Amino acid sequence: MAMLFQGVGMHDVFSYANSGYSIETGVSEIDSLLNSGGIQSMMWTISLILIALGFGGALERTGCLETIINAILTKVHSFAGVQSSAIGASFATNLVAGDPYLSIALPGRMYAPVYRGMGYSTLNLSRATEEGGTLMSPLIPWNAGGAFVITALGLGVADGNFENLLYIPLAFACWTAPVIGIFYAVTGLFSPKATEEEVRQWHRQNEAIKDMTDQGYGDPVKGLGIAPKPAE
Repeated sequence: MAMLFQGVGMHDVFSYANSGYSIETGVSEIDSLLNSGGIQSMMWTISLILIALGFGGALERTGCLETIINAILTKVHSFAGVQSSAIGASFATNLVAGDPYLSIALPGRMYAPVYRGMGYSTLNLSRATEEGGTLMSPLIPWNAGGAFVITALGLGVADGNFENLLYIPLAFACWTAPVIGIFYAVTGLFSPKATEEEVRQWHRQNEAIKDMTDQGYGDPVKGLGIAPKPAE
């Protein structure tokens, strides 16, 4: 549209997409809205996501995630325990890594084969990582989410004004979500099992499925008429 009606060249269009747009209208409010954007302004977020996925892939391929999850499964056997530990793992990653993207990517890659092996939909895992990762991020001051909240509200925690952290107990949606999620897991409410189509999709996409038969869970693929995977 800019090229057709405003006489902007192809080079300028790609420059705006990469570096953002700049204009002086004489109205500061309008300038603050228009003078921004571009891929470079978002690159820190994109790079964090890429690094998180790369880090998670390296841990998966080297067997680190499997070692961690096997240690957890020696203590946890029920769906409620797995769901609660997934929430806890996301929250712990938030505390240690200080980044909400890692708190979603790493526990998600680590726990997904377990949910599949138990025959539960990975929608449960998605909710667990959101509850322990995304929603808990603003409650951690040194986390990227908490830093954004503190900066946006001008709370000045770095100056020793720790009373400004009183916003945490008032963020009801953040800290009550994990509690409700654990309640759902314990009672079985809103905790769907995997459908036949979902299991077939796991097989088509060659997703990892952890063998949980020794803990009393049946093979989710068995009985669906799916041919076994060829040996590697």
